[in-house]
Amino acid sequence: MIPSAWLRWTPMRAALGFLLVATLVAGYTLTRALQLTATDVGDIPALPNPADLLPPPPAPELDVATVVSRDVFDIMRTAPTNRYLLASEIPEAAEPAAPLPRVVVLGIALADGGRSFATAQVGAERPTIVRVGDKLGPYTIKAIEAKRVTVTLPGGAVQIIAALNSGLGN
Repeated sequence: MIPSAWLRWTPMRAALGFLLVATLVAGYTLTRALQLTATDVGDIPALPNPADLLPPPPAPELDVATVVSRDVFDIMRTAPTNRYLLASEIPEAAEPAAPLPRVVVLGIALADGGRSFATAQVGAERPTIVRVGDKLGPYTIKAIEAKRVTVTLPGGAVQIIAALNSGLGN
């Protein structure tokens, strides 16, 4: 085939087109790689003091023989200034306890034989029907009486919650 016949052949034209696109992309990438842009240097960080990088001096060695030979009941002995605590003895900071959600008793139904129940709501949750012994959020239902429900708090304390519109107040 002669060169002019190659250009009429469709696969050869496609190959030359791809070669042209690849050459353009390579040229663009090369110019972007060699392009110098000005950047803001900003503040130069301060180097640390070389004295701060040195390890601390070793602790002085104890003369165990002298320590053991001293009298335990010597009048001149004093307690150490700081008590040494093991890692397991260090108290952890107690996080403040989250307040318990508010319980609202919406209604009470009394029945014989322990079949009484109450409709109650904890915080923004949906109302739930509860009976004696049921858990309502962190609370345990202890008693259901006319116009009030007695619950046990997680710590063991007892709280009486009046039903809405019972006349006992909240």
